[in-house]
Amino acid sequence: MLFAVLVYLLKEQRRGRTEIATPKYTSEDWKLLFKSKPFRYHCAGYSLFAVAANSLTIWAPTFFTRVHGYNIATLGIVAGLTSLTFGIPGTLLGGFLADRLRRTGRGGRMRLGAVAALLAVPFWIALLFSYSVPLLLVAQAILLSLSLIWIAPSMADVHEMTGPQLRGLGAGVFLCVVMIAAYGIGSPLIGKLNDLLGAATNPGVMRYGFLISPISCILASFFLWRGSKVLEKIPE
Repeated sequence: MLFAVLVYLLKEQRRGRTEIATPKYTSEDWKLLFKSKPFRYHCAGYSLFAVAANSLTIWAPTFFTRVHGYNIATLGIVAGLTSLTFGIPGTLLGGFLADRLRRTGRGGRMRLGAVAALLAVPFWIALLFSYSVPLLLVAQAILLSLSLIWIAPSMADVHEMTGPQLRGLGAGVFLCVVMIAAYGIGSPLIGKLNDLLGAATNPGVMRYGFLISPISCILASFFLWRGSKVLEKIPE
């Protein structure tokens, strides 16, 4: 409540004062969001990345308890410690790296997302098919960090691509698309695949249903890299 009061007392700067050149949008031009090729790549790439990131938090506890036989209470402690030591630093690092890469060009932030998604692939494979406890812990920690590193850069790009007139709508559309992909499609799809593979009687097959995550990361990396290239061609 104290922080809420402090935020309420903050004086907001004039919207658009930091923009050098922005699209000439009006309140009736929301359809232009979907006509923007970089924005489409942006939504597609981060939606796929979110499918993998979300599955880590939704399905990982079930995976570890059923496939590896870990105690759920122990998993809770490990997850909490991992979030503190890798999750929060990963989120902050994403903002820091995004600022640095943006200086190299308009597509810098999206390139960071593409690299993070691609880096996640081998750690997903290690998480799914390794039996080594230390390797599992390392893979989970790094995946958690990579799953959060893209949040700040993605929103910064949305703000820049949409301009001050459509910034709120752009952010809303982007988050809506990402959440539908992650929670409405990705998680239920993994559950359905586990059912079809017979995970209830053979928990080990959950590894194969979980392959949606590394596959999503590969596709996310492709779309984000393509989006960064298209964004680079747009003059500042």
